[in-house]
Amino acid sequence: MNYKNEGKILMTYRTDIDRLCAETLDTLGERYMYRPQHFKMPDGSQFVPDFYLYEKQMFLYTLSENPSESLYRIQAFAKANPYQEHMIVQNGKESNVWFVPVETDK
Repeated sequence: MNYKNEGKILMTYRTDIDRLCAETLDTLGERYMYRPQHFKMPDGSQFVPDFYLYEKQMFLYTLSENPSESLYRIQAFAKANPYQEHMIVQNGKESNVWFVPVETDK
C-alpha cells in the first residue's frame, strides 16, 4: 500500500491499517518510525513492531491477517519489554483509528 502526499509516494505500507495509522500520526504531528527493527523473542523467533513513536517512547501495533496469533506475539513482546509503552491500533468505522493499551499478564 502506498502512502501519497501531493501525488508523491512517501512510503509503502504492508496493509491499509498501517497506512491509516501513518496518516493519523502525521495529522497528529507525531514523529515515528515504521517497522523500526527486528527483535529476538524469548522463543528465538523474530518480531518487528509496526511503529515506534519517538517522543512517547511507545510501540504501536496493527492487527492484520491472523489477529489471534498477532495479539499473542504482541503480548509476548510487550511482556518481554515492560519499560516501553505498547498500544494496539484498531480500525474503526469510516477510516478512523484508535489506540488501546496492550494487555499483559504481568
